[in-house]
Amino acid sequence: MLKIEIKSGKQGTLRSLHQFVERSNHPYAIRMYAGKFSIEYHITPGGKPYKLMNLPYFLVSKIEDYLPLLCQE
Repeated sequence: MLKIEIKSGKQGTLRSLHQFVERSNHPYAIRMYAGKFSIEYHITPGGKPYKLMNLPYFLVSKIEDYLPLLCQE
């Protein structure tokens, strides 16, 4: 299962996303928000590294097209 978090603005702490990533068996997460598209590397407060795709709201219908970018090394 892949965690997708929808944020109301550009800022946020990603607390619930970090909690999910800590419990998941893969290093990927997606945030839908009002900012620009990007892929970032993060580390949870517990020390687990993961890859976060920040997807603007207007690209939500194209999420399947963007998933391969998230899973690339």
